[in-house]
Amino acid sequence: MTGFLAHIRFAAAALAVIFLIGVSAPAGAQQVNPTASSVKEEQLLQQLQRVQGRITIPDAKESVLIQPAGRDWRTFDQITLRWIGAISILGMLLLIVGFFLTRGMIRIERGRSGRTIVRFNAFERFVHWMTATCFIILAISGLNITFGRPLLLPLMSPEAFTAWSQWLKYAHNYLSFPFTFGVILLFLMWIGGNIPSKTDVEWLKAGGGLFGHREPPSGRFNG
Repeated sequence: MTGFLAHIRFAAAALAVIFLIGVSAPAGAQQVNPTASSVKEEQLLQQLQRVQGRITIPDAKESVLIQPAGRDWRTFDQITLRWIGAISILGMLLLIVGFFLTRGMIRIERGRSGRTIVRFNAFERFVHWMTATCFIILAISGLNITFGRPLLLPLMSPEAFTAWSQWLKYAHNYLSFPFTFGVILLFLMWIGGNIPSKTDVEWLKAGGGLFGHREPPSGRFNG
């Protein structure tokens, strides 16, 4: 009886060893090349210029993870757009400085008379400054998206840049509504005074008073 039990124990131990070897063999086979999937994706990207998988949602185009259009947009957004923005902003500043140095400050020809004429009422001024203030903050937040990482991040800590960008994001989200509302109000209030007329044509012919020393008539709004 004792010998029979010993044979049973031996057989059970042998089966356990065989089972463990069978289980560990596939795991070992999978660890031969742990980067096989990445190599395959790299090969797909080189051959097909995109990486695409299978999905179960109706939108079939969402199966494309990497495609040429995405890389082209990244290049445009991170390189081309920054150059266009920088040249436009710096070019306009140079034009303004050059005009000021050439033309100088445009003063009132006969000096101030001491009389004050109210051209815009309090509500119009409020809407104008509300819209202008929102525009400036929105412009700063937009410039931070385009130029913040290459220009500001090296000058401050990552934590400070993150907080700065987060607050600008909040400002951009919440000030977009009053800015749009202000633009609509300004359009409705001032569209009547901006209808082109003969006075506007004469104002444009005279260059708006920027050239020469004669101030052309403009009415309430210039051309």
